[in-house]
Amino acid sequence: MAFWQLTVPSSPDTSEGLTNFLWEQGALGVVEEEGPAAPSRLRAFFPDSASSAALVSSTKSYVAGLDVLGFRTARGEVEIAPLLEEAWASAWQQSFPPRAVGRRLWIKPPWEPAEAAGRVSVVIEPGRAFGTGHHGSTEGCLDLLDRVMGDAPPPRALDVGIGTGILAVAAIKLGVSSVLGLDVDPDAVAAARVNATRNGCDPRIEVRMEGLESLGDAAPVPPRAGQSARPYPPRPFVPATGGSVAPAGALILGGILEAEAAAVVAALEGAGLHASRAARGRGLVLALAGGHQRMRRFRVRPENIVGDRVTFDADETRHLRRVLRLGPGDVVEALDGTGTMLTVRIESAAPRGAEGTVLSRTAHRTESPLRLVLAQGIAKGDKMETIIRMATELGVTQVVPLTTARAVVKVEPGRREARVTRWERVAQEAAKQSGRAVIPEIARPQALDEWLAARKSGGLLVCLWEGALTALVPQLPQALVADATLVVGPEGGLESAEAGTLEKAGAVVGNLGGRILRAETAGPVGLAILQARYGDLGGGGS
Repeated sequence: MAFWQLTVPSSPDTSEGLTNFLWEQGALGVVEEEGPAAPSRLRAFFPDSASSAALVSSTKSYVAGLDVLGFRTARGEVEIAPLLEEAWASAWQQSFPPRAVGRRLWIKPPWEPAEAAGRVSVVIEPGRAFGTGHHGSTEGCLDLLDRVMGDAPPPRALDVGIGTGILAVAAIKLGVSSVLGLDVDPDAVAAARVNATRNGCDPRIEVRMEGLESLGDAAPVPPRAGQSARPYPPRPFVPATGGSVAPAGALILGGILEAEAAAVVAALEGAGLHASRAARGRGLVLALAGGHQRMRRFRVRPENIVGDRVTFDADETRHLRRVLRLGPGDVVEALDGTGTMLTVRIESAAPRGAEGTVLSRTAHRTESPLRLVLAQGIAKGDKMETIIRMATELGVTQVVPLTTARAVVKVEPGRREARVTRWERVAQEAAKQSGRAVIPEIARPQALDEWLAARKSGGLLVCLWEGALTALVPQLPQALVADATLVVGPEGGLESAEAGTLEKAGAVVGNLGGRILRAETAGPVGLAILQARYGDLGGGGS
């Protein structure tokens, strides 16, 4: 006997609908394939008695209909080719090779005898139900489940849209005591029960052919919930689950469309959970219970992040342990200083450095479209710290301490490192307080002439000088600017020769009006003007 192999390009928006359509056309099996180098596609197998022309025509019509409805369809042609019986069996089995997922899981089909040392085997029979661990969404859910479980798994879990039962079985294998699985698809219910029995988990996995609404308002929702398919619209689903997740519990949502992700995260936040998009492009959202209180936020150095392990420095560990009284099991936020927000579960809190596991990574968009540098004449006392603190809040990416003719403070070469370290700590604290994702760089102190000679040309150069005859703002370019540098003198201001040197270098030199501003006031005011004009202050920018 021969078979037809129908190949259909797919996308996250169309994969589920296309899979159901192919089953309805009489497919003997449907395989979903996704790889880093190849686009996603579905391969469906049909008996040779089916009309190849009719299969291609009906599939193309269905894809065209999805496109008209606004679904994002994949590029590529629908193709069909004959396949001999021996090749059919080989192609089917080769589509489900064993694979390692997360830190501890080994997903394999029943015909694969190989085990993986140090990993827990989950045996899944591919069938008409969704979830073999090979699709990005299912793999992502498994990885998140592994990470969220940690070394202290909860007693119960709820799997909504159980599919093949892969998440429920994985949860049991990772230490959960019992799982309740729900699905409205009879094929999924049957597949989940078979796979639960195959893995020896059937006494601990209860599978019901029901929707989430069957639990009722009074029924408790277990602390870990996973969604392996999407039989429910996501936003109505969210209030039903978000408000009932147990304290210290987690909610994992898979298959969320790109256009819906922001609304789903917002709805979860409104339900009192801390939500984030766990993996862009995979349709995953992770939400952690903890009431309406804002999650504690820390800083970690990029070099202290290795894979999914994070080490906090001594200062942050001291604050975490002694001030906030946090410890193993607590979940916090950590900014890596490069624009990424990490959700981290604390694993240990030793005095030398607390350690944790990364549960999710999201882009933390708090930076201005304007790259802003402050070149500040070094002010005396704690005024320089005040300037750095306010400059950080106003979004600078770099502060350059300058020695100028009238500077009172002279930083000795032997003390430069200690002074810069102190200023860096001030910038770090200000970035944390203001919710910034990036910590400004504090350059080494240098002379104005030295800095100008080394400065790369390009971008707007602005100098605030009380001796200027013209106001600054009318001289600023009307067109948007991507890079701007502001030069401000110390308490005594800049000498006229220094202002002239800056003007020759292309600087816009101007004053701020008839009032004389203090050194610690002038710089932040100038930065605010530039951010309001070209950046994001006041809600502007992009």
